Amino acid sequence: MRHDRLGSERKDKSKLVIKILAISVVVLVLFIAFFFVAKPQLNKYAVEKQNEGINFALASILSGVQDQGFVQVPVSENESVILAYVTPEEFQFLQQARAQAQQSQ
Repeated sequence: MRHDRLGSERKDKSKLVIKILAISVVVLVLFIAFFFVAKPQLNKYAVEKQNEGINFALASILSGVQDQGFVQVPVSENESVILAYVTPEEFQFLQQARAQAQQSQ
């Protein structure tokens, strides 16, 4: 009788160990699935949204330059950069003037 009780306790412990191992395997599979399936999808979504933001910002800048000839881009609370359209001829003239100024120094 005592032998039967010990055998049933071992069976119960074995069943418990098997359940714990099965749960551990499921958790590990879910963990691996997250890193190989879900996380790359989240990163892909984030990159797509960043690209949308960049495209929106560039479109806004180009629109402002086309409408006004320049656009003011805020950099911080007290600082901003003004971007203006320069024709290729004006750009070449500015480069030559800069080169001459550097040579005279």
